[in-house]
Amino acid sequence: MMKLHSIICIIFPILFLTSSSNDNMTILNDNNLLGVWNLTSITLKTPLDLNSDGEPSLNVLDEVSIIDATMIFTDSANGTIFYNSYVSFYSRVENDNLFFMITSSTGSENSPIPITYSNTDNNVIINQDITFNQTNNNPSALTLNQNSLSMEVTNGFVVKDINTFEESVSQDVTYVFTRQ
Repeated sequence: MMKLHSIICIIFPILFLTSSSNDNMTILNDNNLLGVWNLTSITLKTPLDLNSDGEPSLNVLDEVSIIDATMIFTDSANGTIFYNSYVSFYSRVENDNLFFMITSSTGSENSPIPITYSNTDNNVIINQDITFNQTNNNPSALTLNQNSLSMEVTNGFVVKDINTFEESVSQDVTYVFTRQ
């Protein structure tokens, strides 16, 4: 009887751990990614008032509505990203206050940019830098969580002084794309 009890005490935890780890594991396959993903937020760590309306926000898209991007994954290794505008952020100090200026180019001359990618588990590695500031020209690593892809970039939101072009603001930023 003692032997049977010992065997049950050893086997039951092993079965429990095996079954619970399978329940929590998400396997990323091509069907999880294929399709259209729209940029839905660019979240900062500290709120900024980029549009000078007196109301700072953590989400850059709440401040600057001209920023938009769409990623399309077409097969297991290829896709495109389309930016409807190219945006740069500048600042100037006036009466000890920091003011932001935004330059952008929008229009139909923008075309989709081909991307290649690989995926494992919940990670998608895009072989290009897809950040708006093109901070490092390294691959972009996104994490899949149900219907959103997120990417955290250390010091990925950069504002330059309009006169010196020196960096005046640098913050960590999180990009989120949501499946359409």
